Amino acid sequence: MYKILKFIKFCLNKLPLFVLYVFGQGIGWFIYLHPKKRRTAFVNVKLAFPEKTSAQVQNIVRRSFRNLGLSIIETFLSPKFVKYVNIDSLKDLDLTNAVLVGVHGGSWELYNFALSSKANFAVLAKRQKNKVLDKFLNEIRANQSLEVCFTLKELLRYMKKGYVVGMVVDHGAEDNAIYVELFSHLVPTPRGAVYVARKLERTIYPCYGVREHGFSHKIITGDPIVCNNKTDMEILNELHLFYERVITQYPAEYLWSHKRFKRKKDKIIAILSDNKKGHEKQSLAFVSYIFEYLKDVKYKVIHVRYKFPFMRMLAEALAFIFGENSIFSDKCLSLLLKKDSALELRTTFADIVVSTGSFVAPVTKLFSTSIRSKSVSILRPNILTGKFDAVIVPEHDRVTGDNIVVIKGALTYPRDLEDKAQKCRDKFNLKEHKRFSVFIGGPLFDKETYIRNVSRFMDKVKHFALDSGYRVLISTSRRTPPEIDELISEKMEYAEGVEVIIYANRENHDFVFDGFIALSDFVLVSAESISMISEIIALEKPCAAVRFERMDGKHKIFLNSIENTIEIIDNPYNLHKIRMVDSGIMEYNRTELAKLLKRLG
Repeated sequence: MYKILKFIKFCLNKLPLFVLYVFGQGIGWFIYLHPKKRRTAFVNVKLAFPEKTSAQVQNIVRRSFRNLGLSIIETFLSPKFVKYVNIDSLKDLDLTNAVLVGVHGGSWELYNFALSSKANFAVLAKRQKNKVLDKFLNEIRANQSLEVCFTLKELLRYMKKGYVVGMVVDHGAEDNAIYVELFSHLVPTPRGAVYVARKLERTIYPCYGVREHGFSHKIITGDPIVCNNKTDMEILNELHLFYERVITQYPAEYLWSHKRFKRKKDKIIAILSDNKKGHEKQSLAFVSYIFEYLKDVKYKVIHVRYKFPFMRMLAEALAFIFGENSIFSDKCLSLLLKKDSALELRTTFADIVVSTGSFVAPVTKLFSTSIRSKSVSILRPNILTGKFDAVIVPEHDRVTGDNIVVIKGALTYPRDLEDKAQKCRDKFNLKEHKRFSVFIGGPLFDKETYIRNVSRFMDKVKHFALDSGYRVLISTSRRTPPEIDELISEKMEYAEGVEVIIYANRENHDFVFDGFIALSDFVLVSAESISMISEIIALEKPCAAVRFERMDGKHKIFLNSIENTIEIIDNPYNLHKIRMVDSGIMEYNRTELAKLLKRLG
């Protein structure tokens, strides 16, 4: 391979400049065709510039790969191109007292050769994984009188001899590197330049190379950084601010295919909401589990609205058709969604896109594809589950697959319980007392039987409260028919021991559900309410599910799956014989989600 590289170099040296220019661009396009490198570059650009559309990001990525191809030609034939590098920005600097700091931008190898032609110059480099390529590259460097060091100890020796030295701050971060903000993301940053500058009391000069046209370049320098009385973090922050500024001005010059953000500390989650409170709550619960796994998590809720109702079906068809690397997904969002929703998605980046329910699942897939991020659907989507990186489904949905995470009940996570309990105390003037809560949903199949059994159950609740000395908190849900609201009002509003009754279709407070549970010793809930039961047992409150009608399908499977976790009671609703058990459902779900988060990285 070494001889092949030498032969290629010989042949290239015979070609005229315009042919080399075309050939270099061809090399860049060839590298661009590599899906992993292209994906890495796309994600990095979108991370740095979330406000840019996918088309704008793709344009930067293509130009970046084109420049990379030209840089490879310039590295092979460095003596031919050194004269085209304008280093006038360095002429007024005290190079004998300088540490030049750069990044992988422009034609960085060529800039090193240009500097070595003007002064004694040494750089800190990292060995190539391919030994033949490493030998070939270091031979080129040596022929250009460039001294290459592979350790800080070697570099310090050259500094003591009066050499100008150069280093990069976007590559080779040690395991204990400090995390410094770059484009609003915390990334590990090597401190070698700061160390050697402090060691020999030198000034740091940040540099960035720019291709002006063709093979012509200029080097831009930032303000000098003197290390005295500054921490490593402050110095690296100054360097990153300079690079943010010049990279923003010349984004195509940077090597975006380099995995600069691979080890970034923060995680960004985009929650796509269908404006259903219960669904959004489950998505937020997923984010809460991520908070347990990672420290630095940011999330954003985006409300998705289709232009027309039939656009949902079109979205499902497109999400089914398009593959992982489709370049048309971004265009589809503008076609399918209302202007404000599409604009917010186009100007957002996320590491993980999550949604709950089938309504926005196809948009989750299309959006995650457009920004090359991970996709998570909570509850079964209408499109193939294999289209997502992960699908979180309750056990009663009976879905299986490599990317399926099966949990018990609905996904839930306790949030701000004490705060909500205090709001209930203040709102309803509740004093310390033993009490229980009752939550009523609505019928699924047999409305008459449901209402008849609710009436019997309310009589039993009234008598149980009198006999036991418990106070009662009652709440209906948005699914509760008006007839049941009237029945509860007639039977319970003036009953002894009943403290509060909330009719969700008349008034509703976001703190009532969690607040009532937090203030209760145990909870009674209608058996068809899968979400409410899941949330109650996730809050680790003793719970009894009350059956008001026959349970079939997924509701029956759900109750069977948690029969050891809660008590299930039927007519005649003997509350004196309730056996309350403690729930372990949240720990089970936490374990399953931890496996998923590890897989998602």
